[in-house]
Amino acid sequence: MTPLPSGNSKILGLHFLYIYQSKGSFMKAFVYLIAIIFAAGSVVSVYSEDTIPALNQQIEQKREEMHQDTNQIHEKTKEMVKARHQLNQDRKEFGKDSDQVQAGRENLKKLKEERKQMKMERKGDHREIRKMRQERRGMRK
Repeated sequence: MTPLPSGNSKILGLHFLYIYQSKGSFMKAFVYLIAIIFAAGSVVSVYSEDTIPALNQQIEQKREEMHQDTNQIHEKTKEMVKARHQLNQDRKEFGKDSDQVQAGRENLKKLKEERKQMKMERKGDHREIRKMRQERRGMRK
């Protein structure tokens, strides 16, 4: 003896009967039922016991990478401060238009650009973490 359908299969069966009665065609009812199943599948994500801990681990790993990136940005900032200090010393010593001052300016520009790039990468990591957290929240509901 086959068991009676329960839960989602029972609901789908009732939907099928309702659509079949209203449309009058078995094929139309079947197509509508398939459409309902796909629509429900795209909206509702299936909760898996392994998924959330794995996502938590990914988030934690990303956060650690971000902390390392932040430390690198701090180091780059310290280098910039030293370069700026040296540039000011060179200006006093050699004048504004000397080759040494020009080289110091170029070095400072390069350091600023590297620091800016590092900050942009960290911002991207922030976005990734936010997306992962949002995905995790969606799984819990």
